[in-house]
Amino acid sequence: MRPQQIKCPVCSDPLTRQEWVRFVDDPRIINKFDQMNRPFRVREVPCVGVGCNKNVCLVTPPAMATLDRELKANEITSLYKSILADDSTGNLSVTAQSLYTRFEVDLQNVVAGGSLNIQDLYTRICKDLDVIGQNRRKKILATQLTRNLITLETSAEAWRSLNILQLSRFPFVKCSNCSYETCTACGDGSHHDQSCSELLQSRLITETNPDALATLKWKIENSKNCPRCAIAITREEGCFRVDCIYCGFKWCWHCSREFDEKHGFYACQNSASGSINSNSKNDVPELGVPNVLAIQMKMSSQIAKFGM
Repeated sequence: MRPQQIKCPVCSDPLTRQEWVRFVDDPRIINKFDQMNRPFRVREVPCVGVGCNKNVCLVTPPAMATLDRELKANEITSLYKSILADDSTGNLSVTAQSLYTRFEVDLQNVVAGGSLNIQDLYTRICKDLDVIGQNRRKKILATQLTRNLITLETSAEAWRSLNILQLSRFPFVKCSNCSYETCTACGDGSHHDQSCSELLQSRLITETNPDALATLKWKIENSKNCPRCAIAITREEGCFRVDCIYCGFKWCWHCSREFDEKHGFYACQNSASGSINSNSKNDVPELGVPNVLAIQMKMSSQIAKFGM
């Protein structure tokens, strides 16, 4: 969701748009770049509902107009009241009424451009939801509420950060065409009572098709969730470094921590042995990557031959 920056292939210095467009002959490439690198770029995934060929929007652009923001604020307030209300009576308890009153004041402060920001309010809502508890209906309402709240954010960087939080905290989105819920983390149907890994494990028990069973086992063995946005990433070869295409977080496949200068591409500082990736020992290196093991073996044979 962060705009991609073009860098000089020689010195790696960032280039402005005015500088690099002079070297692009096809205007369609420039238009595609502009489309995919808008400040508030929207991501979509295919809906997995039966017979539905629409895309599901993961994030929603901000509401800039004053009237749109006021309408969104009214919708958010109504959703929050529905979440706090008792499922059987529809009334608010003393605690729920206190939370609702405080929320109304805070939301008006945000809409009016006061001292409170959207991120503070978002964090407070998540804490309130943890206190009051959530059943399936309330989880769906909470997802709608927080998505609407994010549309009130007008700062591109803050909007991006909030959407990363949204992907990890409320991963289920409903298709506007067929109303089917999709998990943005694993791309499967919604599973409110299970994590993505628990869902795959449960399917191992019920799956009878040999090919589908083999695919499930492969996904379990070769999939991990991004530590920042929780999007499921699948890979079975390559080095330890992973660059998440959704949030841009760079992390180590071995330990799931941020990839920094202490990490090696084929060695992890948090590994017990600190050795090369065990899955890659017998693999042919990727194109452009030197075969370190072959070089070491050749050097060892030369040393033994000449008695060095």
